[in-house]
Amino acid sequence: IVVFGQSGQGKSAMISLLTGKTVPIGTHAIGETFESTPYVVMHNGIEYVFYDTCGLGEADSGKVTSREALTNLMALLSKLKKEGGVN
Repeated sequence: IVVFGQSGQGKSAMISLLTGKTVPIGTHAIGETFESTPYVVMHNGIEYVFYDTCGLGEADSGKVTSREALTNLMALLSKLKKEGGVN
């Protein structure tokens, strides 16, 4: 499950809640997540992998430019497609 969206919208917080682990959370318009990080969640014997991605929409003032964020997201989707895709 690829979690993406604008910075500061709760992507990392949601994954922290689901995994029970502390996931780095960005502050204000400056995101903390540069690369997509996988987090495994087991539920009813089924393994789910959540990918936390860098925030979109930081423009060039954040730690990750909009271009870098989209490039990283596309690279993740391409990698996952080669590994069997995303359901």
